[in-house]
Order: sequence, then C-alpha cells, then structure tokens
Amino acid sequence: MPTTITFLGTASVTPEAGHDTASFLINNRILVDTGWYAALKMLPYGISPLDLEYLIFTHCHHDHYIGLPHLLFYLRMRKRDRPNRPPLKIIGPAEDVQNVVDRARHFLQTDRFPDVEHIPEVFPLTPGESLETETFRLKTCATVHAVQGLCYRFTDQTTGSTFGFTGDTAYHPPIAAHLKGCPFIIHEASHG
Repeated sequence: MPTTITFLGTASVTPEAGHDTASFLINNRILVDTGWYAALKMLPYGISPLDLEYLIFTHCHHDHYIGLPHLLFYLRMRKRDRPNRPPLKIIGPAEDVQNVVDRARHFLQTDRFPDVEHIPEVFPLTPGESLETETFRLKTCATVHAVQGLCYRFTDQTTGSTFGFTGDTAYHPPIAAHLKGCPFIIHEASHG
C-alpha cells in the first residue's frame, strides 16, 4: 500500500468557515499539527481520531496546536470504543511541546474532572535530532520562526517513501540541504 497524505486544512491563521489551518494526515495514523479542529475534520474522510498513533507538531504557535484539547478530549470520551488503545504519542520542538501538552490538559481541567484525562507520551526533539519507530523515521533541522520550529524529513519504513514538511518558516538555506532529494515537500510559508 502506498504512503498516503490527506490534507485536513490548508488555510492560514484564521480560516474561513468550513476550512482549517494547515494540518494533514500521513497514512491515516499520523497527524501533523492539529489546526483549529483537525479531530473533527478527519471524520468526513471516514477516518477516526481513535486511529491516530502519533501527532507531530511543526512548531507550537496557536494555529498549529489550538485543536489539541479537542483531540485529547475526543480520545478520552471515545475510550469505550477502544479501551486498550495506547496513549497518543506527541512529537514536537523541545522548547515548547511539553508546555503545550501540559496546558491543553490543564485547559480540560483534568485535575478537577479526571474522567477526561488522556495522558499522551511526549517526544521533544531539538533541531538535528532524529526519531525512529517501527513505521517511520524522522530527521529534523531548524526552521526560521518566532518560536522553535522543525523541518522534518519523513521516511515511511513500510514503503521506503521519503518526503519533507515544515510549518511556518522564512527562507532558510539549511532546509533545502536537509530535504535534498525529497520528491515531495509540504511547505507552509505564512511567516517570512
């Protein structure tokens, strides 16, 4: 089966009605950024948020993570459908990803309402670090943005397909070197 990419949103910062900010799915199992409401945007495609194994943040600005509380809440409220579902694994820039996850959980008032608690596993990465799983490999480099951002070189371990993606970034020559040879690049350039 080939590597698939499903775009959930392609708008910038404040999307028009019916649209969402930049976010997409890889193989229906990996979500890249949450946009404003990626969990709900998955449903018309026949994809359940319960199928997600990983969430990758390109950077931690509001329009890229604002949908995280919705996603965590959905996963917990539908736990009865998949009681043995492992926790969501969240990958992102080391400077901010844990803080964003903690604040999303705080927003849901999990201390007050423990029944809504979904505790994800967090994997902070700094530019230049890599992460390898059974199904994919990530290599990173820095982007140019107001907060720490990562450009990812993604390799699907099952198909061998490689492509690259970034979130908001200004022109930065190391990105071209990092993604050299990638036949497909998803590049958001709202900042710059």
